[in-house]
Amino acid sequence: MFKPLLASLLLAASIASAIPLHIGESWVWQVTNRDNSELYLRTALVLDSVSIPEGRVWTILAKDSLSRLEDTAMILEWPSGRQNWLRQSSHLGWELQPRDPEDTSIVIVGSDTSNTWGEVSSMEPANHAGRFISQKDRYFCEERISLGTETNCDRIVPNRTRISVTSDNVTWSDPPSGPWWVSNPLPVHVWSDTLGMEYALTFYNSKRGVDWRLIRHNGQQIIPKQDRIKIPLVGTELTWIGESKDEYKNNYPIFYSYSKYDSYRIHWKIIQAESDSEGWQRVSVAHKNSSCSHTVRCSDSLKPDQCQLVQIDTTVCDTLAKVLALRLHAGRGQSFGENYPAPPEFNERPKFLDGWFLHWNDPPPSNTGILSSRSWAYDNLYAAFEMNYRFTDSSQVVRENSQLKSFLVEYSDQLRYSESNRRTFYQLIENIPPGTEAPLAIHPKSSEISSLKGLAHTFPNTPVHWSTASGRTGTLLASEFVRSPAALRGKTLFLQAHLPDGRLWQGTHVVP
Repeated sequence: MFKPLLASLLLAASIASAIPLHIGESWVWQVTNRDNSELYLRTALVLDSVSIPEGRVWTILAKDSLSRLEDTAMILEWPSGRQNWLRQSSHLGWELQPRDPEDTSIVIVGSDTSNTWGEVSSMEPANHAGRFISQKDRYFCEERISLGTETNCDRIVPNRTRISVTSDNVTWSDPPSGPWWVSNPLPVHVWSDTLGMEYALTFYNSKRGVDWRLIRHNGQQIIPKQDRIKIPLVGTELTWIGESKDEYKNNYPIFYSYSKYDSYRIHWKIIQAESDSEGWQRVSVAHKNSSCSHTVRCSDSLKPDQCQLVQIDTTVCDTLAKVLALRLHAGRGQSFGENYPAPPEFNERPKFLDGWFLHWNDPPPSNTGILSSRSWAYDNLYAAFEMNYRFTDSSQVVRENSQLKSFLVEYSDQLRYSESNRRTFYQLIENIPPGTEAPLAIHPKSSEISSLKGLAHTFPNTPVHWSTASGRTGTLLASEFVRSPAALRGKTLFLQAHLPDGRLWQGTHVVP
């Protein structure tokens, strides 16, 4: 993600200095969380400076307009002109200057430690404290002392935390057996030699990023870059098909599994679009959502393949129709939906609008390509008390001819005895301009296909999701069931598939 743009931005920024530091220098940034469209202001003011053997330390007062809280940060300016955050502010999550891959040294001054590039703009502020033994680690530190691997929980341990920055990601780890985090992709910045940090897209624990835009410097107003918004013409009809799969398994002391499959067919028709004097684009959409749900539970068993109690729930497909009032703002990078249906549609709604935005940080549009690919991982394999834990979260948005084509969200959460997984996928299957007749369906209706054999004959390349009473799941093409794995022989499979006309097909199949 962003590789061509990132390279050009870093090249342009390489001739610029770091942020200008003078007592009284001030900045105001407009900050938008793209996950939830929340907007707030962050301010910074240079208070004073002091010389130390390593260089000069500048004290910055940082404030947040939403929480009304403030804190102080410190910047270390080296004799060479290089700048590092020496004390991280919870309100200023971006880098001070372009990255120099060769410059990775850090300085410890009292209780403060200079940052490695990417640490501030990729990791939560609390993680920076991991260079030292934090309060929450003391419990585990006592265990380390009893094992002889630690001697003093109160002392500073330089280089305990390791930051690795590549062209793709930032990894933060606490060796040798502690947790590690991976944030992908790298944050994007735009610097100026006169203004400092002008724009940034940073990734704390955010899938879509935190959008920073400088709007005031030393009291002078600055007009930030505008996103481009391309709303379909009034009368355009858009249809998505989607699926969501949730799985949970607990292996001890009694096996229990839960699998839920939801399928969706969402139809939008643009019925009104207009703009106002405040920069908002207002769009009215006729929304129709057809959804189905299928749940399989297995419990009270000592082994996954010997369920004592199986419960199968099939929810009758439901349809919901209403008019949505959507709002988009190019200067703020915000999008909102009023009167939107209840979850899970509400959680996915902003991603439909991603297809209408071309953000300031987006690479030039191409005919086909990934708009964004975001992953976040956490892994703690510390063996004390067998409390291993792994977490991954990723998303991917694909555009075609500047129109959202598909998006995928995946989540995994693993403990020692349990595991949960979630996968949500939506794909645009129709984009009908106004005045164009919708294509007639030429495929057989789902009601005309009564068996897996009929499905395989009519739509051999259709993906079919299968699950067993014990909670095992998988996906095969309809034609592939003739050579099902030996492990499934004799099993009853519960099946779901989306036909090319968008309809949901469900059935059962006993593997011979």
